[in-house]
Amino acid sequence: MNAKEEVRALWKLCFEDSEEFMDLYFGMRYRDEVNRCVRENGKMVAALQMLPYTMTLCGTTVRASYVSGACTHPDWRGQGVMRHLLDETHRRMYADGVVLSLLIPAEEWLFQYYARSGYVPTFHYEVTSVKANGDKAVPLCHVQDEIDDIAQREEQYRFFAEMMALRPCCVQHSWDDFRAIIADLRLGNGRLLVARQEGEICGMALGVLEDAHVAIKDLLVKEEVIRLELLRAAAQMFATDEVDCLHPASNDSPCLGMVRIINLKVLLDVWAICHPDDKLAIRIVEDESVPQNVGYYQVEGGRCIQGQQPDKVYREYTMDELATMLLEPEHPFMSLMLN
Repeated sequence: MNAKEEVRALWKLCFEDSEEFMDLYFGMRYRDEVNRCVRENGKMVAALQMLPYTMTLCGTTVRASYVSGACTHPDWRGQGVMRHLLDETHRRMYADGVVLSLLIPAEEWLFQYYARSGYVPTFHYEVTSVKANGDKAVPLCHVQDEIDDIAQREEQYRFFAEMMALRPCCVQHSWDDFRAIIADLRLGNGRLLVARQEGEICGMALGVLEDAHVAIKDLLVKEEVIRLELLRAAAQMFATDEVDCLHPASNDSPCLGMVRIINLKVLLDVWAICHPDDKLAIRIVEDESVPQNVGYYQVEGGRCIQGQQPDKVYREYTMDELATMLLEPEHPFMSLMLN
């Protein structure tokens, strides 16, 4: 077997995904160059993929890497194999210029597991249920399902990317990501609802039917008045009167994903520009995965200076404490990650 076939076999052993989903993932998202693995006696016993993303943050865009498909052969679990693989992966990310590593734990107990590798719960969300079967006034736009309209796909993506980029702290999706998202939506019998005014896209909702409710995985509109039009259309097309919408939320809400700082200096450079009036004097004592992060940092006047300054009092932080302090106030959000 080649590497791709080995990873797929390990994935099938560890997860419960359908053959159709694995066809999608290994056809559209997997590449050998993003795969990291551990071998014992020539056999692949653990693997993960570090998928490239970008993320808006503090008025700019930083490089991020999404840890996908992390799995260990049942015979090798409990021996620190995945912990070692994550450490090696973080070092590779740093060498590649990645600033933040992201992941979505597949089960609740994995939040604690990944915390041991420096990840913190950060991507909070809420699900709001909306009754959308009321009397409909004169429509403000025309809404239809365009999931099979390949001719409009590039126009759809331009609108999608433009709206996503307006979110101040949000994981962004490339053209290839968008194509995979649509394929996954189709696999789940979902719909790509597109609202148009005079032929121009003014709103978009990506939804699937879950337990007799419409679950809107993301909703993007140029004007808030278009939102209800999309929800009404979703309820009508799925023949239900209740629509659940996922959206960003405060830090005491449920958490979808976790983040780990990979390059602290670059993150502090970005953070300093966005917070020119704030002052920080930080000392990182330990980072087993990325030792380059260990050291002294001073943030003041919109700049970050690395290295110990005389007569400065530095406060010690762990990497996870610092990630929480710097990123939680920005209310990071991620959606449509094929999780």
